[in-house]
Amino acid sequence: MKLNKITNIALSGALMLLGAFSLSSCSDKNDWDVDGSFDRLFHTTSLSVSPDENSAEITFDKTPNTTGYQVECSTEELNDDVEFGKTANSITSTVTTSPATIEGLEAETTYYLRLRSTNDEGKVSKWVYLDDKSFTTKAEQIITLVTPKATTALVEFNENKSLNNVSRIAWYHVSDGQETEEGSVDVNGTELSSNKSYTIEGLKPNYSYTVRVFAGEKKRGEYKFRTTEQLPEGYEQLEWNENTTITDVLSSATQQDVVVLFPQGAKIDEGSITIPSNIKNIYFWGKEGD
Repeated sequence: MKLNKITNIALSGALMLLGAFSLSSCSDKNDWDVDGSFDRLFHTTSLSVSPDENSAEITFDKTPNTTGYQVECSTEELNDDVEFGKTANSITSTVTTSPATIEGLEAETTYYLRLRSTNDEGKVSKWVYLDDKSFTTKAEQIITLVTPKATTALVEFNENKSLNNVSRIAWYHVSDGQETEEGSVDVNGTELSSNKSYTIEGLKPNYSYTVRVFAGEKKRGEYKFRTTEQLPEGYEQLEWNENTTITDVLSSATQQDVVVLFPQGAKIDEGSITIPSNIKNIYFWGKEGD
């Protein structure tokens, strides 16, 4: 009996000592410092971009405990030592969804891209960069149509594009693999924005051209075309093809002076032709080849 009593007393003393040690351990602070720089959010594990002319769509995986994602595009190279939004040509935004679109980019321009997670507590993740570091936007095309005649060409522009910064229109010709500028004209972008078209004059008949539109040195559009032959002035032009007859073509005339155009190499065997009474003068014109 005495032995059991001594054992119980010893066990109770050990439990009391352990309890006291536990309380002491919980109330004491760590003897080491915690590096606050490691108290950050998880970063995304993927980042990709699909560029357009003046914008780019970015896609990324979302991260936990995150309320937004800071995005930065810059024409200057980015790294962890560069402060957010401090480069000379930087475009920044905070997005909440993926995919997201970055606006305000210039066409045919190389941009560096990075993204990091943020939350309302002010925490951020490490920066994530594209695998290729940068991307290039597509070439801009503000020209919608060119309607050529023998010595002129009407250039029409996209109605949804601003033309205020357009300063020059130039046209070129390629011969023996060498491109030569055939002419150019300085233009007023504000007037161009109002008219949405421009007529180039002084062109050569039946001649291939490339027209380009510039804002300073930046190209904003390009279009290839070929002028028509120098046909009789003031005559209505009627096109013949193998699926119709000359008589049918003439019957569609709305003027008294007409020129009927035949494609190069056309073979015609129609016998007699009936000329409508309203037609006074006719030219039968075989088109030149390219």
